[in-house]
Amino acid sequence: MRLLAIDTTTSSTGAAIYTWNPDSPRGSREGTFEAVTILEEDQRQAEALIPILDDMVKEAGLAPKDIDAFACAKGPGSFTGLRIGVTMAKTMAQFSGKPVVGISSLAALAMEAEGAEDFLRVPVIDARANRIFAAAYSTPMEEGFVSEALLPEALYYQEDFLDKLTRLVEEGAYSGVVFTGKGMAAHPYLVDQANFPTVVYQGEGRLSPIRALARLAAARLDLGQSDSILDLAPNYLRKSQAELDRSRHDNWG
Repeated sequence: MRLLAIDTTTSSTGAAIYTWNPDSPRGSREGTFEAVTILEEDQRQAEALIPILDDMVKEAGLAPKDIDAFACAKGPGSFTGLRIGVTMAKTMAQFSGKPVVGISSLAALAMEAEGAEDFLRVPVIDARANRIFAAAYSTPMEEGFVSEALLPEALYYQEDFLDKLTRLVEEGAYSGVVFTGKGMAAHPYLVDQANFPTVVYQGEGRLSPIRALARLAAARLDLGQSDSILDLAPNYLRKSQAELDRSRHDNWG
């Protein structure tokens, strides 16, 4: 089975073609990448994405009909970027009659992060104004699935998130935190003010977790899961400023 995956969560653009044998004992967990492209900075994703996908398919010696499924990062992340990626994946799935799978951007980032097993995985996406999209996960499992979030995917003020993360480290059996994601460049506060050991993952997956996204999508397809073209939508996770301020006030009260 062959999957085309797209990530336009941030200003980076990721795309990959992933192939695996769903009938093998380990299924998608033993797949291979026929092509991977990550562009670190590209503000014109709508114009760039179609040529990227076209070039990848051709370089892999494939035709569009050879793609069996499509996957995309469904957020949270950039409003514009998410709309582009999700719309592109849904359009290709609709016209080809193939399944489509949406994957959490934060879960994919967490799966890419490398570090000590007793460190939490914390993906961070910048949401501006001292805010972040973030979550906290225990060590991702090797079987291709990310563990349940210990801090839920949400929009946080960086100060509030660090407070929650500190309590989680203190209360659990965790020695520290592996931060990952482009958002860390805009939020050094999370490392500078942490009172526990931290590592900032520097691998390519922090720019676009396209490889993890593809593996997670393939794992869902192995389980017979996919998303409805009509129902799949970007997960913006963004509240209004008034709602966020009110929630912050309630938490402090």
